[in-house]
Parts: sequence; structure tokens; C-alpha cells
Amino acid sequence: MTAKWFWIAATFCVLIAASLNASAAAEPIVISPATLPDGRVGEHYDRTLMASGGAGGPYTFALTSGVTPVSFSSGGVLSGAVIAAPGTYNFRVLATDQVGNTGTRDYTIVIADNPVLISPAALPGGQIGQPYNQALTASGGAGGPYTFSIVSGSMPVAFSSAGVLSGPVIAAPGVYSFRVRATDHVGNSGEHDYTIVIADNPVVISPAALPGAQIGQPYSQALTASGGAGGPFTFSIVSGSMPVAFSSAGV
Repeated sequence: MTAKWFWIAATFCVLIAASLNASAAAEPIVISPATLPDGRVGEHYDRTLMASGGAGGPYTFALTSGVTPVSFSSGGVLSGAVIAAPGTYNFRVLATDQVGNTGTRDYTIVIADNPVLISPAALPGGQIGQPYNQALTASGGAGGPYTFSIVSGSMPVAFSSAGVLSGPVIAAPGVYSFRVRATDHVGNSGEHDYTIVIADNPVVISPAALPGAQIGQPYSQALTASGGAGGPFTFSIVSGSMPVAFSSAGV
């Protein structure tokens, strides 16, 4: 038996599969804009925040500290009429992406005052017995409706909460000084000082002279009056004597 030797060349292929599941660091979430504009009491404010980075949108926004001068939604919208008090409002906003990554940004909004102003600047004078009608108006603050009230002093005519001075002037002649306050619908107020001069309006009797009379003949003459606070007028004899009867109606 003859022995034979064989060389078998075997090639072994080893397949090594490396599964790489390396998760690169997520891009940070950035909230924009970097700053917000200031506002003013009574005016409308509308700004929308945006976010980028992280795992992408949709993003949800929330306040983590501070307060905003207007309403703030989870969509990142600050909107509404500014009815907050004037001042500086600092707050921090948190933005969260679809998988929970977050980012924050600090903001400051300065709300300027918008004083309540009453007009007109001055009121016309009046006269006893004459009608008086003047309406006050207000502007500023958080807007109307406005309610008016007297803070001090006295009025020569009636005054309503709508700011209307009206009615016949039956007050004594003189100078009437008073302070008016106007209050807007959220409680902001402003004041203004006024002066109304009420002139005298003397009662005048007419006619200026009476016709003569004759003994035995009928006599009739009616007196009339005007001025003052208006009629009805009552007549009386202050001094002297009358040749005929005289009534309180001036006849």
C-alpha cells in the first residue's frame, strides 16, 4: 500500500459584523428671537417664539419662571391687550422637542405707562338760570369704558359717572373748583382739576316805568321778570304804597 500525502489548502473566512449604534449628541435647542420688544399699557402685544435643533419639532413651550405681561400659549405665542401694570417683566421660557430634549431662554419685556388723560383741558363758564351741558372724555390706560367721579370740590350742576355735566345752573354765582377722576376698565385712573365760573344773572323787572292812572278809572298793568334762575317769579312790595291792589303775580 502506497501512502500518499495531500496538502489541502483551506481558506477560512471569518465574517465579523460590528453593529455600531453610536448616537451622536443631539443639536441643542435654540429659542428665538433673542430678545422681545417692549410694550405699553392698553396697547395690543403679539409676538411668536420659535425653536430649532434637538430632534426637531413640533416644539412645546412653557414658562419655568417669572411672569409675562400678556397671555402665553404652549405654541410660544405672547398675545393680547396689555392690561398689566407698567414695569419690567422677566421670565424664562422652556422649549421641548418631540422626544423630550429641552432648551431655555431668558426674556425681559418692559411695559411703559399709558396714563389716563381727561379732556377737555378747561371747561367754559356758566350763568345762573341758563342750561349747562359739557361732556368729559378720557383716553389712555387700558382703554374704555371709563367711569368718572368727583374726587374733591363741588359742582354747579349735576355730574354723571359718564362724565357729563348738565342741567340748569341754579347754584349761587361764584367760582367752583373740583377734581375729576377717570378710571378705565381694569382700574387704571387719571385725575384732572377744573374750575367753572358761574356769573350772576340778575332778576330784571319790566317795564321800566308804569303809566299814570286816573281817579275812578280802572287800572291794570302786569309786571314781568326775567333772569336769575328763571320763573316762576313771585312779586312783592318792598317799600312805599300802591294806589291799586297788587298781587304776588305782579299784577
